[in-house]
Amino acid sequence: LVCIGTKDLFEKDWREMQTLMPLEHTLSAEDYLAHKQALQRNLLSGACLGSLFSSPKRDEYRSPWFDIIEGIDELSTLNYLQRLSEQQSDEELANIKIWLTQKTDNLVAAMEQSRQVTLKQIPYWR
Repeated sequence: LVCIGTKDLFEKDWREMQTLMPLEHTLSAEDYLAHKQALQRNLLSGACLGSLFSSPKRDEYRSPWFDIIEGIDELSTLNYLQRLSEQQSDEELANIKIWLTQKTDNLVAAMEQSRQVTLKQIPYWR
């Protein structure tokens, strides 16, 4: 009985993530930052109730989502540094601005790969 309610909760969370991060769209850094809270909430549900399911399947399914959360945290830091660098007009900051842009673009590309893999997986509670 507990598993049935848990599966329903996980399905609701899964549908929310599919709506916020649809497979057919490419997400930007801003998109990821905007969806951080919803993703954290859904991962917390899985952390609290996921032990009701097979560990290897659960961990394999959740791992890319944790990669995305770590990426979002790093994006937050890069975003903050970008805003700080934009307040400066110094030419010395030009290289830092370029690095921040490249780092952000590379991080979003890696997160997109994780998201694509995760959204194509069969959820572990099914």
